[in-house]
Amino acid sequence: DFIFRKNQRKPAFLHFRNGKLKCVPLLKNNTIKPKKLFAQIIYFEPHKVLESHFHSFKGEELGVVLKGEIEVDIANKKHTLKEGDSIYLDFVLPRRWRNTGETETQVMWVAANH
Repeated sequence: DFIFRKNQRKPAFLHFRNGKLKCVPLLKNNTIKPKKLFAQIIYFEPHKVLESHFHSFKGEELGVVLKGEIEVDIANKKHTLKEGDSIYLDFVLPRRWRNTGETETQVMWVAANH
């Protein structure tokens, strides 16, 4: 199947020591065969701080801020991403994510496994 309708998506939660993140898969079973692509929308509540990267995928990753604003710490430097901004990760993983705003931030996340 090539089409995955909005009403077919079931939210899931990624659990961490300091809480959880809501995520919604964008592909059926969140992968396509041969399971090399992973895509979801991740929701960061206002002022949410995550002290690590939100998953341990090994491969290339791309994030696009769909709504809101997020701060990310990479290599001891803070970067602020606003609506429409994107981030590419390969080997360097963020140490911290933080929603700096008063509203929910939504990030579309796509990862390709090598």
